[in-house]
Amino acid sequence: MSLFDSSVHLFATNNLINFHYHKMLKPLNCSISGCVAEYNRRKKIVDNDNDVLEHEVLLFLGERVIITCNLWVEAGLVNGALGYT
Repeated sequence: MSLFDSSVHLFATNNLINFHYHKMLKPLNCSISGCVAEYNRRKKIVDNDNDVLEHEVLLFLGERVIITCNLWVEAGLVNGALGYT
C-alpha cells in the first residue's frame, strides 16, 4: 500500500474521479451495487452548475454511509445517522 492511498484526493473532472473510484474498488473483489438518485425539487434552479451531480453512486457491501435527510424518524433513519450497506 502506498503512503498516499488513504489520503484525500482532489480531481479536476468527474471522469478522473470515476476512474480513481473504479481503480480503488476493483482490488476489493466484493459485490458492488448501484444506487440511483431521486431528485425532487420544489422550484426550478436556473444555475446549471447544480445539475452536475452524479445520478448513480456505486456502493460495495460493508461501505460506510451517512444519511443526509430525515427518511424515517421513528426507525432512526435521520439526518447524520451512520450505517453500513
